[in-house]
Amino acid sequence: LRRLPKVLQIVDRQSARVRLSKLMQEHGLEVPLDSMVGELSVGILQRVEILKLLYQNARILILDEPPAVLAPHEDERFFLQLRALAKVGKTILIVTHKLRELMAVTDAISIFRAGRVIARVETQKTDADSLAALMIGKRLEPVRNELVKPRGSSAPLLRLENWPLKPQGTAITSSTCSLELYPGEILGMAGIEGNGQLELVDLLRHPQTQASHAAGGTLELFGQDARAWSSAAVTRAGVACIPADRHKEGLLLERSAIINFVLGYQKHPDFRWGPLIRWQAVKRATERGISAFDVQPPRADLPLKSFSGGNQQKLIVAREVCHQPKILIAVHPTRGVDIGAIQMIHRKLLDLRAQGLAILLISSELDEILALADRVLVIENFKIAANLPRVECNETVLGLAMSGAAGSHGAHSHG
Repeated sequence: LRRLPKVLQIVDRQSARVRLSKLMQEHGLEVPLDSMVGELSVGILQRVEILKLLYQNARILILDEPPAVLAPHEDERFFLQLRALAKVGKTILIVTHKLRELMAVTDAISIFRAGRVIARVETQKTDADSLAALMIGKRLEPVRNELVKPRGSSAPLLRLENWPLKPQGTAITSSTCSLELYPGEILGMAGIEGNGQLELVDLLRHPQTQASHAAGGTLELFGQDARAWSSAAVTRAGVACIPADRHKEGLLLERSAIINFVLGYQKHPDFRWGPLIRWQAVKRATERGISAFDVQPPRADLPLKSFSGGNQQKLIVAREVCHQPKILIAVHPTRGVDIGAIQMIHRKLLDLRAQGLAILLISSELDEILALADRVLVIENFKIAANLPRVECNETVLGLAMSGAAGSHGAHSHG
């Protein structure tokens, strides 16, 4: 067999599994080895890519946003492992907008802006504020929810009670999830990816397809039993969603910004005249969204592939809030975007909250949750492991809960 070309050699699956299991244990990168790749979340796919590099014993590792899938204490372990790999001769290139992680692990940093390298600095001779200024060309004031408020006496717009979130590929689960979301509240949800976040989003967006395996569970939207609601009914009622994967779930890259702005809202009365779509109304709404969210270039007729990732994301946010929803599900709303776009999106979310919008913010970025949320849930193993006012939260508390060590914090009520 050794004489055959490598592509024709038989793969020893058992030895590959043993080696991968060892790598997963060493690096804290658990992956369901028997799952189809096409069914995995973005976060799990990142783990797969990292494991592929380690499995191949690559000499150069190029990592795009690698910490997005890990809990804080796992970040530290992972970066220590990167340091160890560097010491034995590996070259590691990290592409990320997370300045704190860059400061923690790198030796040197190159800053890109407008398609070119504008600076290269030694990590020990710079700081996060200076890097941010180089990245966007000006100093930034931090965006933070300074008016954290109690829930108040209003009724919840969303109430989920004892709902069994079913992991992909399984028939039953022993865990149930309960939560409530109130008007004018940003409810943050932290958790290592793959612990039920996407299943929760699927339930809230498409309850009709999920209700069959939730005997005894309660799902109410705006005070009504929503278990049998269709996806269209959820949207009509006033629920909008920034999806986790903008390319797979949110955009048609070959089509124009105008076409993308009507996606999911083809039947909305703002865009309809009888059986026809009012394309002039869609165009005007697209142009207003582009202006309000500073989407560049400001061209509604351009295909989405002509926009950067950050501008694609801003267009999605503009589309989802265009029709003044009552609930916004924001899943990793700033994933893979530059620091300027992050600040823009954060400001808009706080503005919308001040106008009474209820926001469920699902994010792997603890900094984002701690900056924006009024209250924080931690989801772990398909259940709520902690429910805390933000004033009781820090990265240590959330990190422990995310990794299944919540202790007494998990005992807080969900109301």
